[in-house]
Amino acid sequence: MVCFIASFFVESRLIATVLILANALLALIFAFSSPTFKAIVREMVLKERIISYNSISNAGRELISMVGPLVGFFLLNAIGSRGALLVNAITFLISALAECFLTKLDDNIGQNNKKERLVVSIENGLHYLWKEKSILFLLLLSALVNFFLAGYNLLLPYTDVLYEDIFKNFYSKAMVAEAIGAVLGSLVNSKLPVKITKKYITLILFLGMTGGSLILVPMVKYSKIMIIALLPIVLFGIFLTMFNINYMSFIQINVDEEYLGRVFSVIFTVAVLFMPFGSWFFALVNLAGSINGFRCVGLGIVVLSAIAAATTLMSKNMSKWR
Repeated sequence: MVCFIASFFVESRLIATVLILANALLALIFAFSSPTFKAIVREMVLKERIISYNSISNAGRELISMVGPLVGFFLLNAIGSRGALLVNAITFLISALAECFLTKLDDNIGQNNKKERLVVSIENGLHYLWKEKSILFLLLLSALVNFFLAGYNLLLPYTDVLYEDIFKNFYSKAMVAEAIGAVLGSLVNSKLPVKITKKYITLILFLGMTGGSLILVPMVKYSKIMIIALLPIVLFGIFLTMFNINYMSFIQINVDEEYLGRVFSVIFTVAVLFMPFGSWFFALVNLAGSINGFRCVGLGIVVLSAIAAATTLMSKNMSKWR
């Protein structure tokens, strides 16, 4: 409905205001739909297939994110802005209709007949997180990872300037390389045995490799071969994707169905909060002006994964995931 209504303002003077409001509304809708969609996976996919499902769906999402801008550009040229907005509206409608056909594995799964006020519901969710120390640890780990990833996202656009004497338009090539890595990571993760991917220590290993790949980014100074320069970015996309897939899978498998939606809401909220804070911090320490900034961010992630691994091995609360 948002896209459909916005299409009528394409030739109006109010189009800029309407598009800003439309983006704000879509962001608000996404804030509700994203954690909900993550939560209902547990109700419709067998536990032993959740990791495989997340791997395949992530690969599809990455492929669409690569092809999507090209399709959007084609639509704008072929049918104009209004037509593109109407196509957007239709695709959202098809998605909504498709969701009507989703079915639970068991009608008793995920049901909670207890009516709770919003404040009480949030309070109970936070109490659950505090009681389940292993889940709380994962939440804190996610927050700190997002803090360092904010530094990476801040640094990457500056590569056009940092590498201008070696490569032209390195940033756009790095974005493509990261997307290719994400697709490869999804495919590789789907082929790994569940007995390996379900281990908590494997999750930490993927995180450490994510940081390690960023430490290798400054090697571009020693090579003028584009493929070698982009290899660390590809590896970063692979291991970060594998970490994200298995992180979400752990949450979906191990959190009580009654609290799953609230836990995902907290995860998304924490991610939103820590990314700007990380961007502010890395801008403050002025890492963007040096290629070694990638090394600092990568080292931070490696140290974080080492601390997480040590904490995991010493904690009895996580023994069920070892």
